[in-house]
Amino acid sequence: MAFLFDDYYEKNSLPYDADHIYEMRVLPYDLDMNFHLNNAQYLSFMEHARFDMILKHANVFNRCRRKGYGWVVAGVSFQFRRSANLFDKVRIVTNVCGADEKWLYVQQNFYVGKRFIGRGIVRMCTFDKNGAVSTARYFKDILHVDIETADPKFRMTKDDYAKFVNADYSISASGDTRDDIMTRVSSFVFHDETLKEK
Repeated sequence: MAFLFDDYYEKNSLPYDADHIYEMRVLPYDLDMNFHLNNAQYLSFMEHARFDMILKHANVFNRCRRKGYGWVVAGVSFQFRRSANLFDKVRIVTNVCGADEKWLYVQQNFYVGKRFIGRGIVRMCTFDKNGAVSTARYFKDILHVDIETADPKFRMTKDDYAKFVNADYSISASGDTRDDIMTRVSSFVFHDETLKEK
């Protein structure tokens, strides 16, 4: 029903590169045998938070709908640090932490109160009837931003990944925002070769 409120979301949209905060309560059906938030439910919580983000930031959901764009998730990585218990209020802080020519990397940090409990990274892209939509085109058509003027973290390249793999990528030495991001998203790139059909 979000399309019914297109004008509202357009007028009240938040910046595309701002953090999005979403909260969910751990309920009995979310628990595992240890009475903690079930591992699989973290993915469900992440999905709810991402959908809320694309509604409220740059009106991405409705702009994609108007252009005939869809979304696809191509990979998820999650690192668990602490558990969430029954009736805990889980705060999920979501942002697009980086992008390359094709993929957007969405980071989702989980907290209970001030306590950090885990982090997920999602690799995703938009597509239309002809296939995947490039990041540059997505920025132009949906965010109304020239990719060349965007933060460098949204312009990572295959060359950057290659340098990282060959230990030729200077982590934190340059102060470039891509340095920290590269360590978080590179595993998706490393797996690409192993996932190709033989």
